[in-house]
Amino acid sequence: QNISTDATETVIKGLTAYTTYTVIIRAFTIGFGNFSLPADGSTDEGFPSAPQQLRVQSADATTVTLEWDPPVDHRGVIVNYVIHYRSMKTYVDTGGVQRQETIDEEIFTNMTTTNFTVSNLPADFTF
Repeated sequence: QNISTDATETVIKGLTAYTTYTVIIRAFTIGFGNFSLPADGSTDEGFPSAPQQLRVQSADATTVTLEWDPPVDHRGVIVNYVIHYRSMKTYVDTGGVQRQETIDEEIFTNMTTTNFTVSNLPADFTF
């Protein structure tokens, strides 16, 4: 990308997160001068893209083992994965009215591996 300016500093926008860039500059009067020595700089980490290909490896009444592929664009160092799930139970109350109970859960895996077993799930709920 070429940027022309008469200032002695500039902001370069539209860069990609967690990427190293090399920058060189040169002055112009009646023509172009020589390039400067290169300077390297890196952008900060950003948000990763979504993990890919989530699949159930095994399941029983109270346990499910999940596996997935890492995000295509890490945009940084993956330090853990968070598993969100919603469980629902439909039942009839004492008055004969059908009800639904919903529970939202979130598990921080504290791991960078791409599989996890969720255990101690209520046997009478669907997920």
